[in-house]
Amino acid sequence: MVKPITPSGIIQQSDFDTYANDWINIVTDESKANELRDCFRYNGLKSKGIKQNINFVKFSALQIAQLVSTVGASNIKARFLIIRDNKTDLYPAGYPHFALALFATDNLNGRLSAYYVSSFYWLLQDAAEPTQTEGEVLDSPTGLPSEFTSGQLPDALATYWQQNWSPPGEDPDAKQDMFDSTYGYLRGYTFELNDFVMPLASIPANKSIDTASPIRINFGLHQYYPATTDVQELNSTFGLMVSYTSNLKFKAAGLEKHAMAAELATSANPDSNPAADVDVFYDLANPCPPKC
Repeated sequence: MVKPITPSGIIQQSDFDTYANDWINIVTDESKANELRDCFRYNGLKSKGIKQNINFVKFSALQIAQLVSTVGASNIKARFLIIRDNKTDLYPAGYPHFALALFATDNLNGRLSAYYVSSFYWLLQDAAEPTQTEGEVLDSPTGLPSEFTSGQLPDALATYWQQNWSPPGEDPDAKQDMFDSTYGYLRGYTFELNDFVMPLASIPANKSIDTASPIRINFGLHQYYPATTDVQELNSTFGLMVSYTSNLKFKAAGLEKHAMAAELATSANPDSNPAADVDVFYDLANPCPPKC
Protein backbone atom coordinates (compact mmCIF):
# COMPACT_ATOMS: atom_id res chain seq x y z
CA MET A 1 0.00 0.00 0.00
CA VAL A 2 1.02 3.59 -0.44
CA LYS A 3 3.34 5.02 2.19
CA PRO A 4 2.61 8.39 3.78
CA ILE A 5 4.08 11.23 1.76
CA THR A 6 5.53 14.44 3.11
CA PRO A 7 3.43 17.62 3.35
CA SER A 8 5.31 18.82 0.26
CA GLY A 9 4.04 15.86 -1.74
CA ILE A 10 7.46 14.24 -2.08
CA ILE A 11 8.07 10.52 -2.50
CA GLN A 12 11.30 8.60 -2.02
CA GLN A 13 13.31 6.83 -4.74
CA SER A 14 12.16 3.35 -3.65
CA ASP A 15 8.50 4.38 -3.82
CA PHE A 16 9.00 6.06 -7.20
CA ASP A 17 10.59 2.89 -8.56
CA THR A 18 7.70 0.75 -7.25
CA TYR A 19 4.97 3.01 -8.66
CA ALA A 20 6.72 3.54 -12.03
CA ASN A 21 7.36 -0.20 -12.46
CA ASP A 22 3.72 -0.93 -11.69
CA TRP A 23 2.74 1.41 -14.53
CA ILE A 24 5.02 -0.42 -16.99
CA ASN A 25 3.61 -3.77 -15.89
CA ILE A 26 0.01 -2.64 -16.43
CA VAL A 27 0.49 -0.88 -19.76
CA THR A 28 2.55 -3.65 -21.39
CA ASP A 29 0.69 -6.76 -20.17
CA GLU A 30 -2.41 -7.54 -22.24
CA SER A 31 -3.90 -9.52 -19.36
CA LYS A 32 -3.99 -6.29 -17.30
CA ALA A 33 -6.03 -4.24 -19.78
CA ASN A 34 -8.87 -3.94 -17.26
CA GLU A 35 -6.49 -2.57 -14.61
CA LEU A 36 -5.36 0.10 -17.06
CA ARG A 37 -9.00 1.03 -17.71
CA ASP A 38 -9.70 1.14 -13.97
CA CYS A 39 -6.73 3.34 -13.08
CA PHE A 40 -8.28 6.22 -15.03
CA ARG A 41 -11.73 5.76 -13.49
CA TYR A 42 -13.20 8.11 -10.88
CA ASN A 43 -15.84 6.34 -8.78
CA GLY A 44 -17.36 9.37 -7.08
CA LEU A 45 -20.69 8.98 -8.89
CA LYS A 46 -20.59 5.24 -9.53
CA SER A 47 -23.55 4.72 -7.18
CA LYS A 48 -25.57 7.05 -9.44
CA GLY A 49 -24.69 4.99 -12.50
CA ILE A 50 -22.42 7.74 -13.86
CA LYS A 51 -19.09 6.66 -15.34
CA GLN A 52 -16.27 9.22 -15.27
CA ASN A 53 -12.66 9.17 -16.37
CA ILE A 54 -9.86 11.12 -14.76
CA ASN A 55 -8.84 13.78 -17.29
CA PHE A 56 -6.25 15.69 -15.26
CA VAL A 57 -4.15 15.57 -12.11
CA LYS A 58 -3.15 18.52 -9.96
CA PHE A 59 -0.07 19.91 -8.24
CA SER A 60 -0.03 22.83 -5.85
CA ALA A 61 1.39 26.06 -7.22
CA LEU A 62 3.98 25.86 -4.44
CA GLN A 63 5.19 22.45 -5.68
CA ILE A 64 5.59 23.85 -9.21
CA ALA A 65 7.34 26.98 -7.91
CA GLN A 66 9.82 24.81 -6.02
CA LEU A 67 10.45 22.67 -9.10
CA VAL A 68 11.19 25.61 -11.43
CA SER A 69 13.31 27.21 -8.68
CA THR A 70 15.69 24.24 -8.76
CA VAL A 71 19.12 25.71 -9.51
CA GLY A 72 20.51 24.40 -12.80
CA ALA A 73 17.20 22.94 -14.02
CA SER A 74 16.54 22.92 -17.76
CA ASN A 75 13.69 20.39 -17.99
CA ILE A 76 10.76 19.12 -15.92
CA LYS A 77 10.10 15.42 -16.37
CA ALA A 78 6.69 13.84 -15.84
CA ARG A 79 6.59 10.11 -15.19
CA PHE A 80 3.53 7.88 -15.07
CA LEU A 81 2.81 6.06 -11.83
CA ILE A 82 0.34 3.54 -10.45
CA ILE A 83 -0.38 4.05 -6.74
CA ARG A 84 -2.34 1.40 -4.84
CA ASP A 85 -3.88 2.71 -1.64
CA ASN A 86 -5.78 1.38 1.36
CA LYS A 87 -9.53 0.84 1.13
CA THR A 88 -11.67 3.98 0.89
CA ASP A 89 -15.41 4.54 0.67
CA LEU A 90 -15.19 4.40 -3.12
CA TYR A 91 -12.32 2.01 -3.83
CA PRO A 92 -11.24 -1.42 -2.56
CA ALA A 93 -7.79 -1.93 -1.09
CA GLY A 94 -5.10 -2.23 -3.74
CA TYR A 95 -7.11 -0.43 -6.44
CA PRO A 96 -4.74 1.03 -9.07
CA HIS A 97 -4.79 4.83 -9.28
CA PHE A 98 -3.02 6.76 -12.05
CA ALA A 99 -0.70 9.52 -10.80
CA LEU A 100 2.21 11.64 -12.02
CA ALA A 101 5.62 12.36 -10.57
CA LEU A 102 7.44 15.55 -11.57
CA PHE A 103 11.14 16.22 -11.13
CA ALA A 104 13.71 18.70 -12.47
CA THR A 105 16.77 17.72 -14.51
CA ASP A 106 19.80 19.55 -15.93
CA ASN A 107 21.30 19.70 -19.42
CA LEU A 108 23.24 16.50 -18.70
CA ASN A 109 19.99 14.68 -17.85
CA GLY A 110 20.91 14.49 -14.18
CA ARG A 111 18.07 14.65 -11.64
CA LEU A 112 18.33 17.77 -9.49
CA SER A 113 15.08 17.78 -7.50
CA ALA A 114 13.00 15.46 -5.37
CA TYR A 115 10.08 13.52 -6.87
CA TYR A 116 6.86 15.53 -6.45
CA VAL A 117 3.68 13.45 -6.73
CA SER A 118 0.27 14.68 -7.89
CA SER A 119 -2.58 15.09 -5.40
CA PHE A 120 -4.43 11.95 -4.31
CA TYR A 121 -7.74 12.71 -6.03
CA TRP A 122 -9.23 9.41 -4.82
CA LEU A 123 -9.18 10.74 -1.25
CA LEU A 124 -10.93 14.03 -2.11
CA GLN A 125 -14.37 12.77 -3.14
CA ASP A 126 -16.21 14.39 -0.22
CA ALA A 127 -14.45 17.76 -0.27
CA ALA A 128 -16.78 20.58 -1.29
CA GLU A 129 -15.41 23.39 -3.39
CA PRO A 130 -16.07 26.90 -2.06
CA THR A 131 -18.73 28.83 -3.90
CA GLN A 132 -18.87 32.55 -4.47
CA THR A 133 -20.54 34.65 -1.80
CA GLU A 134 -22.23 37.97 -2.46
CA GLY A 135 -19.72 40.74 -2.93
CA GLU A 136 -16.76 38.39 -3.30
CA VAL A 137 -14.12 39.50 -5.81
CA LEU A 138 -13.18 36.66 -8.13
CA ASP A 139 -9.63 35.86 -9.12
CA SER A 140 -8.56 38.11 -11.95
CA PRO A 141 -5.39 36.83 -13.63
CA THR A 142 -3.09 39.72 -14.43
CA GLY A 143 0.26 38.05 -15.04
CA LEU A 144 -0.45 36.58 -18.48
CA PRO A 145 1.82 37.57 -21.34
CA SER A 146 0.09 39.87 -23.81
CA GLU A 147 1.34 37.97 -26.85
CA PHE A 148 1.32 34.33 -27.89
CA THR A 149 4.43 32.76 -26.33
CA SER A 150 6.62 29.80 -27.20
CA GLY A 151 5.06 26.58 -25.94
CA GLN A 152 1.58 28.07 -25.65
CA LEU A 153 -1.15 25.98 -27.27
CA PRO A 154 -4.00 27.53 -29.25
CA ASP A 155 -7.23 27.09 -27.29
CA ALA A 156 -8.86 25.19 -30.14
CA LEU A 157 -6.00 22.67 -30.30
CA ALA A 158 -5.95 22.13 -26.53
CA THR A 159 -9.72 21.58 -26.52
CA TYR A 160 -9.45 19.21 -29.50
CA TRP A 161 -6.87 17.06 -27.69
CA GLN A 162 -8.89 17.11 -24.45
CA GLN A 163 -12.11 16.10 -26.15
CA ASN A 164 -10.34 13.29 -28.02
CA TRP A 165 -9.55 11.87 -24.58
CA SER A 166 -12.90 12.65 -22.98
CA PRO A 167 -15.58 13.42 -25.59
CA PRO A 168 -18.51 15.48 -24.23
CA GLY A 169 -21.08 13.12 -22.78
CA GLU A 170 -18.79 10.10 -23.11
CA ASP A 171 -16.06 8.46 -21.06
CA PRO A 172 -14.49 5.76 -23.23
CA ASP A 173 -12.16 3.17 -21.72
CA ALA A 174 -8.44 3.87 -21.63
CA LYS A 175 -6.71 1.29 -23.83
CA GLN A 176 -3.13 0.09 -23.92
CA ASP A 177 -2.59 1.13 -27.53
CA MET A 178 -3.19 4.77 -26.50
CA PHE A 179 0.16 4.58 -24.70
CA ASP A 180 2.08 2.71 -27.41
CA SER A 181 4.13 5.18 -29.46
CA THR A 182 6.60 4.78 -32.32
CA TYR A 183 9.32 4.39 -29.69
CA GLY A 184 7.54 1.95 -27.37
CA TYR A 185 5.13 2.20 -24.47
CA LEU A 186 5.08 5.64 -22.84
CA ARG A 187 6.66 6.10 -19.42
CA GLY A 188 6.00 9.84 -19.36
CA TYR A 189 6.98 13.12 -21.01
CA THR A 190 9.89 15.56 -20.79
CA PHE A 191 8.89 19.23 -20.71
CA GLU A 192 10.86 22.39 -21.21
CA LEU A 193 11.21 24.37 -18.00
CA ASN A 194 9.19 27.23 -19.51
CA ASP A 195 6.11 24.99 -19.82
CA PHE A 196 5.85 25.14 -16.02
CA VAL A 197 7.14 28.69 -15.50
CA MET A 198 4.52 30.32 -17.76
CA PRO A 199 1.39 28.93 -16.01
CA LEU A 200 2.62 30.63 -12.82
CA ALA A 201 2.29 33.94 -14.70
CA SER A 202 -1.49 33.38 -14.60
CA ILE A 203 -1.63 33.64 -10.82
CA PRO A 204 -3.65 36.75 -9.92
CA ALA A 205 -1.91 39.71 -8.35
CA ASN A 206 -4.00 39.27 -5.18
CA LYS A 207 -2.74 35.70 -4.68
CA SER A 208 0.55 34.38 -3.34
CA ILE A 209 2.18 31.15 -4.51
CA ASP A 210 1.03 29.25 -1.45
CA THR A 211 -2.62 30.37 -1.76
CA ALA A 212 -3.01 30.16 -5.55
CA SER A 213 -5.17 27.61 -7.32
CA PRO A 214 -3.45 24.35 -8.31
CA ILE A 215 -1.62 23.74 -11.56
CA ARG A 216 -3.38 21.14 -13.70
CA ILE A 217 -1.69 18.55 -15.87
CA ASN A 218 -4.47 17.87 -18.38
CA PHE A 219 -4.84 14.71 -20.46
CA GLY A 220 -5.37 14.62 -24.20
CA LEU A 221 -5.16 12.30 -27.18
CA HIS A 222 -2.98 13.23 -30.15
CA GLN A 223 -4.59 11.77 -33.26
CA TYR A 224 -2.55 11.44 -36.45
CA TYR A 225 -1.74 9.11 -39.35
CA PRO A 226 1.68 7.47 -38.86
CA ALA A 227 4.28 6.68 -41.50
CA THR A 228 3.32 3.14 -42.53
CA THR A 229 3.09 1.11 -45.70
CA ASP A 230 -0.03 -0.67 -44.50
CA VAL A 231 -3.65 0.46 -44.50
CA GLN A 232 -3.78 3.90 -42.96
CA GLU A 233 -5.25 3.87 -39.45
CA LEU A 234 -5.63 6.90 -37.23
CA ASN A 235 -3.30 6.69 -34.25
CA SER A 236 -4.43 8.01 -30.85
CA THR A 237 -1.58 8.66 -28.42
CA PHE A 238 -1.90 9.93 -24.84
CA GLY A 239 -0.41 13.36 -24.10
CA LEU A 240 -0.16 15.99 -21.35
CA MET A 241 -0.83 19.76 -21.20
CA VAL A 242 0.00 22.18 -18.37
CA SER A 243 -2.43 24.92 -17.28
CA TYR A 244 -3.39 27.21 -14.42
CA THR A 245 -7.11 27.32 -13.62
CA SER A 246 -8.69 29.99 -11.46
CA ASN A 247 -12.24 30.58 -10.18
CA LEU A 248 -12.89 26.90 -9.49
CA LYS A 249 -16.59 26.92 -8.62
CA PHE A 250 -18.43 23.98 -10.09
CA LYS A 251 -22.16 24.26 -10.62
CA ALA A 252 -22.77 21.22 -12.80
CA ALA A 253 -26.33 20.09 -12.23
CA GLY A 254 -26.64 18.02 -9.08
CA LEU A 255 -22.90 17.88 -8.44
CA GLU A 256 -22.39 20.76 -6.01
CA LYS A 257 -21.49 18.34 -3.19
CA HIS A 258 -19.23 16.24 -5.39
CA ALA A 259 -16.44 18.66 -6.16
CA MET A 260 -14.10 16.28 -7.98
CA ALA A 261 -16.95 14.78 -10.02
CA ALA A 262 -18.14 18.24 -11.06
CA GLU A 263 -14.64 19.39 -11.94
CA LEU A 264 -14.18 16.33 -14.14
CA ALA A 265 -17.55 16.95 -15.77
CA THR A 266 -16.61 20.47 -16.79
CA SER A 267 -12.84 20.34 -17.35
CA ALA A 268 -12.98 19.01 -20.91
CA ASN A 269 -15.86 21.33 -21.80
CA PRO A 270 -15.05 24.79 -20.35
CA ASP A 271 -18.09 26.40 -22.01
CA SER A 272 -20.31 24.41 -19.62
CA ASN A 273 -18.73 26.18 -16.64
CA PRO A 274 -18.12 29.86 -17.40
CA ALA A 275 -17.23 30.48 -13.73
CA ALA A 276 -13.98 28.55 -14.19
CA ASP A 277 -11.29 30.49 -16.02
CA VAL A 278 -8.91 28.06 -17.71
CA ASP A 279 -6.19 30.41 -18.77
CA VAL A 280 -3.48 29.11 -21.09
CA PHE A 281 -2.26 25.63 -21.97
CA TYR A 282 1.43 24.82 -22.51
CA ASP A 283 2.98 21.78 -24.15
CA LEU A 284 6.40 21.46 -25.73
CA ALA A 285 6.89 17.97 -24.31
CA ASN A 286 8.80 15.09 -25.85
CA PRO A 287 7.71 11.51 -25.16
CA CYS A 288 9.68 9.10 -22.99
CA PRO A 289 10.91 7.02 -24.70
CA PRO A 290 12.97 8.13 -26.59
CA LYS A 291 13.78 11.30 -24.60
CA CYS A 292 14.00 10.01 -21.04
